[in-house]
Amino acid sequence: MEKVPDEFRALSIHEWTTTPFMVDVSIEGREDEVMRWLRLICGTESSPMHGKSGVWKRSSVTIHNFSWFGFQTETLLSRFLKAFPTQCHPANKLENT
Repeated sequence: MEKVPDEFRALSIHEWTTTPFMVDVSIEGREDEVMRWLRLICGTESSPMHGKSGVWKRSSVTIHNFSWFGFQTETLLSRFLKAFPTQCHPANKLENT
């Protein structure tokens, strides 16, 4: 397995540290609904590299209709999973190791 460059690792940790409760979820056919829900319930998306704070974050990559979403708290992640319960890969908590 190829080693992740230190600069990329540092940037990833910086971007996702505030939203460590993560899930890889299918957005197929419901991307607009997911994004509307996130903005309505959670507000502005977190983007630390741009100085924007928020309680949720979406990855910039979608593969086979799956995107990573991160949440500031486990409670927010649970609310998201209740709203969009199908086709989720297991939730994870980001660790800074």
